[in-house]
Amino acid sequence: MVRFFALLFGIALIFVGVAGYLPQFMTDGLLFGYFQVDSMHNMVHLATGVLAILAAGRAGLASTFFKLFGLIYAAVAFAGFYYNGDLLMMQMNQADNILHTVIAVVALYFGFFAGKRSA
Repeated sequence: MVRFFALLFGIALIFVGVAGYLPQFMTDGLLFGYFQVDSMHNMVHLATGVLAILAAGRAGLASTFFKLFGLIYAAVAFAGFYYNGDLLMMQMNQADNILHTVIAVVALYFGFFAGKRSA
C-alpha cells in the first residue's frame, strides 16, 4: 500500500511541477487559481515527484521517503506560516501553506503508520 501511494504521490507532484510551467493552468499568476508557484517551487515539485516514484520501487524506501518528506513538508509549512510565505528563493501563499500541511500529515501517516499491524 505504501509503495502504491508513493507512486501516486510522485505522479501528482510531477503533474503539479509541469503544470506550474504551463500558462493554461495559471489564473492571475496562480496555479489553478490558488497556489503561488515559481520556477524554484516547480523544480522542487518535480524533484520530489521523481524521488517518490523511485522510492515506490521498494516498500522500505517508500516508507523512508514518506517519513523524510513528511518532516520536510511539515518544516516548510511551519516556515511558510511563520515567515508569511517568504522562504528565501520561493514565495508561497496561504493556500500553499495549508496544502503543505496536508501533504505533511498524509506523508507522515504513510511513513510511520500505514502498513503497520497492531498485535
